[in-house]
Amino acid sequence: MAGLTESEKAGISSSAGVDPRGADRFPMRSFVRICRFEKGGTELVMGAQGLNLSATGMAFVTSEPLALGTQIHVELPKSGLSALARVRNCQPRECGFRVGVELQGSFA
Repeated sequence: MAGLTESEKAGISSSAGVDPRGADRFPMRSFVRICRFEKGGTELVMGAQGLNLSATGMAFVTSEPLALGTQIHVELPKSGLSALARVRNCQPRECGFRVGVELQGSFA
């Protein structure tokens, strides 16, 4: 995809909203793959719809709730970027659960 920025490859819009925590949030409407490791080493993989992304976190909608404090692996398949994250909030919505996570490092 010559000529596209990493943000555009990831499906992130160029209009930013300022987050009260100091990090700009960028709206995104891209598929997100979530991987959560269960006790006993089993892996739960689920898809999510991205809502926004910043340098320190992101929000997405899932069909299942994620417990606060859970460490997950998030992947943006369109761009090949992934990162570890910790669930900071999970709110029921009409179409699932809005989950907010704090990135543990940066996307690579």
